[in-house]
Amino acid sequence: MRPVILSSIIILILLMSGCASTSYSVGKSFSSDNVSKIEKEKTTSTELVKLFGQPFSKTVISATEQKWIYMHSSGTSSSIHKYIYK
Repeated sequence: MRPVILSSIIILILLMSGCASTSYSVGKSFSSDNVSKIEKEKTTSTELVKLFGQPFSKTVISATEQKWIYMHSSGTSSSIHKYIYK
C-alpha cells in the first residue's frame, strides 16, 4: 500500500509543478522613439544616458571607441507539463 501512496504523491507533485509559470525581465525598458534623436559623431555619451539610461553592456573596441548595447526583453514562461496535460 505504501508504494502506491508514495507513487501517487510523486505524480501529484509533478503534475502540480506543471502549473507553475515564471515572469522574467532582462535589461531596462526604453523608448525606441529616441533613436531618431541620435546624431552620428555629435551625440555625447551623457546625452545617450539621458535618452536611454545606462546601457545593458559596454564593450571597449579601441582607445577611442566603445560599443554600448541596449536591450529589453520580458515575458512569462510556463512549464512544459502545462501543454502536455491540457
